[in-house]
Amino acid sequence: MAEAFARHLGGEGVAAQSAGRYPTGRIEDATFWALERLRVSSAGLTSKGFDSIMLDEVDLVVSLAGPGVLRALPLPLQRSAVVWSIRDPYGEERAVYLAVARLIAERVQGLLRDLSETELSLI
Repeated sequence: MAEAFARHLGGEGVAAQSAGRYPTGRIEDATFWALERLRVSSAGLTSKGFDSIMLDEVDLVVSLAGPGVLRALPLPLQRSAVVWSIRDPYGEERAVYLAVARLIAERVQGLLRDLSETELSLI
């Protein structure tokens, strides 16, 4: 969901990718349902692992699963990470997916605002 919100809220200025340490190979239907309810495109979303992303091209890592996941990444990426501990709604009711989606949207929006302010202060 975070990838979809980053693309939706960040527009063309954001190249968002999502990956997990232990991908299941599928995305739950409730994820697509929650994104649709919030009018966010799910186009291109897939379940994939870290090995499917060019990690040397990543500027910022956002961990939704807390700091433990970062240990699987190269050290430079660990240093440029934002860590959120957000409940994984896997297997829960749709209402939980929607609540998690809204939380992720708020966090992504705040992060994009913070990054925008940082860039502006560097100019």
